[in-house]
Amino acid sequence: MADIKPPRGSRDLRKNRSTEKDAAPKLSNFAVFGDSVWALVLSSLLLLVAVATSLWIDHSAAGDGDGIVDLYTQLGPVPVIDPPQIFDILQLDAITDEILSAYKKDGVVAVRGLIEPEVMDRLDAEANVFLEEQRRKNDGHKRPGTQFHTVHHNAIFRHPPDNTTISPWVEVTLRSRVPQFAAELLGMRQLDSNQTMRMLRDIFLAKDDDQYTCGWHVDDFGFWPATAESPGVNAWVALDDMPVDQGGGFALAIASHQAPWREEAHYVTGASTTFPAQGYTSADDMIANRPGKGTCNLKYSAPHLHKRMEETKRIYPVKRGDVIFHERWLFHRTVPFDRAFVAEHQNEDVIYRRYSIRYGPGSSVIPPGYGTELSVLSDERNGGRTADEVTRFDGPWYPQAWPSASDNELRDLRQLVENRVPTADLRRTTLKKEMKPLLKRLARKQNKPLI
Repeated sequence: MADIKPPRGSRDLRKNRSTEKDAAPKLSNFAVFGDSVWALVLSSLLLLVAVATSLWIDHSAAGDGDGIVDLYTQLGPVPVIDPPQIFDILQLDAITDEILSAYKKDGVVAVRGLIEPEVMDRLDAEANVFLEEQRRKNDGHKRPGTQFHTVHHNAIFRHPPDNTTISPWVEVTLRSRVPQFAAELLGMRQLDSNQTMRMLRDIFLAKDDDQYTCGWHVDDFGFWPATAESPGVNAWVALDDMPVDQGGGFALAIASHQAPWREEAHYVTGASTTFPAQGYTSADDMIANRPGKGTCNLKYSAPHLHKRMEETKRIYPVKRGDVIFHERWLFHRTVPFDRAFVAEHQNEDVIYRRYSIRYGPGSSVIPPGYGTELSVLSDERNGGRTADEVTRFDGPWYPQAWPSASDNELRDLRQLVENRVPTADLRRTTLKKEMKPLLKRLARKQNKPLI
């Protein structure tokens, strides 16, 4: 290697130095810019800045980590979660104390055999029509970063009953053993004999191979149109077999509906339990004043709670026709498909379909204020009314499912769908367009997805 001449001025510096032992450290050993006086000064300053920055980063990281660890520690020990069990109702004939006890403790039970095979076949065919409509709409250009391939609210409005036919959506939602089972879990038999249970919302969803999913959450008014004081149970019907190792299914945070930290989780996700009693007045009001960082963002807003839910999650190995019943306030999330499974089926449509039905007492109050609820968009006076009152004054927006379906309401449902729903649905589309840029702006501000 060629000799490198020292910088000008370094020779004089070396001449004036006193002789030291070779083993002693020299200041020049730390030089970055050379060993002139000014170079050594600059190197020293750089070293001090580096050391100070390192100490600050270490302190900040330790502080954040200690804070998260401390918050997590305050949650207490991780509860023991039983493995998933699917109760076969064909072998039990009726709901049992074991099922009721499991639901009360965990906030969820899975049941097999509630829907007749013939009804499942019809449901399967209707679901495929929804998929085909979505494929035509996408025209080969599905927008990435969307949780579901397609979402259809109010499927029972799709083909309202006539004198000769009942759609499978109506059959399952109002006339099968599903609502009877839901009523038992809600404790309807122990209530006043005049009490009813109603279908508050039904939604068909199809999960594809997009890796985006909404994080741990409870459903807000857009998916569960009843004020926070109103109890409810969700019947989640699997329309396909969903092996756990393939993903694409449904995860539930066991007993989170009664966990001591649930209110914090509601706040940081802006759940409907945090909404003002009279609702928000506009989209701007909701965006400006809704607490938390979005329904789907628990992982970012409260990582200690996200970790606890991950540790207490249960995923059922459901088969076609199985029904997962879960309490309204049980935290849950969709499971993305396993990447290896998707890679193995890259030339196929990887889609799992499910049908979700939200039941609540007829005394459930429909939320007032700004929102996208069809009954309120049709007549704002429905906001603040109970589901029973809405039906009495304005028609079967929330059809009776227990003690049985009402023949009168089923007859009126067709008139409602034909004459009232289209106008309300058009208004809902307009409101969604109004909300979309506000959500995008807020998401950019937070640098996180917002749903």
